[in-house]
Amino acid sequence: FFRSDLTAARNRLHEAFSGIYGYNYKLNHAFFFQFFTDLEDYMVGRRGDLAQLLTNFFNQLRTSIVALMEKADGSTSGVVPSDPQRINCLSEALGKQNAFDRTDMHLKDQFIQVYPPARMLVNTLAVGSRLLRTIVKDVS
Repeated sequence: FFRSDLTAARNRLHEAFSGIYGYNYKLNHAFFFQFFTDLEDYMVGRRGDLAQLLTNFFNQLRTSIVALMEKADGSTSGVVPSDPQRINCLSEALGKQNAFDRTDMHLKDQFIQVYPPARMLVNTLAVGSRLLRTIVKDVS
């Protein structure tokens, strides 16, 4: 059930972001899709450290936004777009200024409160299902 919910959320956000941000979103949507894949992997126990997963996502989001801004500025001023080192430096500096107005921190806190118990439930149900299947198979 959680997989279908994650897929539905990803698809709804993808449609919304495609409509709002258009081409710029489509150029950078791979890391957005990877975020949902990472969340699914976390839920089934294939990866840990939810806090780092969220930190990495918001860092990448911020860096992608900075790269788009640099590209737009370069095209209007005639200057060649910046190198990745400059973009990372600008992104880190912007991160220190609370670029997302602490929204990233609030979302991270909410994810950390909600996802670990949900993960335990999902994995407990999976183990219970396997156990019942084994018992039924052995009895029959």
